[in-house]
Amino acid sequence: MMGVGTVLLTNASGTIAQAAARIIRSHFPSQDEVRLLGIQFPGFSTARFSLDQVVDQPRGYSESSGIDENWLEALCKSEGVSLIVPCTDYEPARMGDELRNRLPTVGAVRSDVAMIFYDKLATAEFFRSHNIPFATTYK
Repeated sequence: MMGVGTVLLTNASGTIAQAAARIIRSHFPSQDEVRLLGIQFPGFSTARFSLDQVVDQPRGYSESSGIDENWLEALCKSEGVSLIVPCTDYEPARMGDELRNRLPTVGAVRSDVAMIFYDKLATAEFFRSHNIPFATTYK
């Protein structure tokens, strides 16, 4: 039997994180398989209903990733995070490259892959080319 994997979703109250949480939970319905941990800026949000735990992140800023990387590193280690799902526009391109060496147990997308997701049409075409469902998009 495998242990519980912890997936960290950034910007937990955003629509991307909510969609990612629904998709992950549809494949891993039990918290015994995957624990969904979200981070967000302080305040109430619906993320608290779709994730197993939500942590308020401090209002720090890093020019490289837009997030306090020391805080994130400590959180990932203390919570046993095995995968980060960046859910804002700027994080995937910066966070993956910056944190890959600092957090070896965390998988993050390469910046060249993240660039696919900066445009909705490009994202839709990428998903379709891999037979992944996506919202209807028109050219």
